[in-house]
Amino acid sequence: MGLLEVMSGKGYEEIIRRDYESITNAEQRTLLILSGIAATNNSSASETTLVRALQF
Repeated sequence: MGLLEVMSGKGYEEIIRRDYESITNAEQRTLLILSGIAATNNSSASETTLVRALQF
């Protein structure tokens, strides 16, 4: 869906910002940030790893 929006004119950063701001749960926001950091660094982060990171 995000790809479709990028192709129709909305910027990628705006899509990410809007999606992030729509998340009301703090733990889910943190999960999005952690997975984004991993993706930006071309690092695979399993669900288990991300959940463990949330515990700190």
